[in-house]
Amino acid sequence: KWFIMFGYRPESINRNIFFQEINIALSKATNKYDNILFIGDLNIDLNEPSSDKENQLGNLCDIFSLSNLIRDKTCFMSHQGT
Repeated sequence: KWFIMFGYRPESINRNIFFQEINIALSKATNKYDNILFIGDLNIDLNEPSSDKENQLGNLCDIFSLSNLIRDKTCFMSHQGT
């Protein structure tokens, strides 16, 4: 069985609270589902270390054995992109 989760975190949403809620949801899902697919826009630029100072996304991936498949910038609205 698959658990498919979609998430969006605008910059205005507290990052700590967001990741706490995602962690709770994924903890429940791992007890019921064999496979997890988490799709979303978390507004974190993995090419910019200051974008995720506490490595919350990396920690989440480690805890739940997830892989980030996005390697290139997906936003081109500014000169930086994320």
